[in-house]
Amino acid sequence: MIVVGLRVDYPAAGVLLPATVEIYITLVLGTMAAMLMGLLISAIVPNANTVIYLVFLALMFQMIFGGVLFDLPGLSHGASGFTLTRWSMEALGASTNVDRLNQLTRTRFRPGTVTEEFSTEVEKPSEDWEPVTVITTTQEITVPIQPGGVQTVPISVPQIIENEMITVTELVTESVTVVPEPMDITSEITFRIGYRRSLSHLLGSWVMLGFFGLLFGATTAVALKRKDVM
Repeated sequence: MIVVGLRVDYPAAGVLLPATVEIYITLVLGTMAAMLMGLLISAIVPNANTVIYLVFLALMFQMIFGGVLFDLPGLSHGASGFTLTRWSMEALGASTNVDRLNQLTRTRFRPGTVTEEFSTEVEKPSEDWEPVTVITTTQEITVPIQPGGVQTVPISVPQIIENEMITVTELVTESVTVVPEPMDITSEITFRIGYRRSLSHLLGSWVMLGFFGLLFGATTAVALKRKDVM
């Protein structure tokens, strides 16, 4: 607990006592029950080679049927009541108020920048279009000459013709980079066992740990007595 407390802030108040005291009591009861279970296994096995397999089976049973890591459907859910892990975790969860901590679970997600291309059709004048066309026409004019006569003279006269606009459609593509705002995602967990913060729940978990400890201890004493060790 001291090593973990260097990195983790324990809650100040537990259900009945300070949270650190309740956590310590739970760990002591769970450890004692686990030690007595180990003594029971060593007392009932015929030789040392068998102990390894029984200890392995006992550990697997505690992990799989504890109800903490895996969802236990049907009748297998009731098997979690025979594990020390379940009652230890429920007592620890009640002292640390895991249900409330679960409601505060938030994950800030910052999406990456997104670059998108937008295409727009734009009309513009054709490169071959000219606003006006100037043409030269020849016209004849009459001018007076001496003595008292007239003469027809051809001259060049410019004529401006306004041309109708010729347009073409061009596809214009632009790249736009969007930086999304960060968002908070609620990620509450659905627990498979109860972490109800109540005195009855905490004391009930302690009673179950104490009961298993006494049961394992009494069974170990009976097994040793039958071997005439005591």
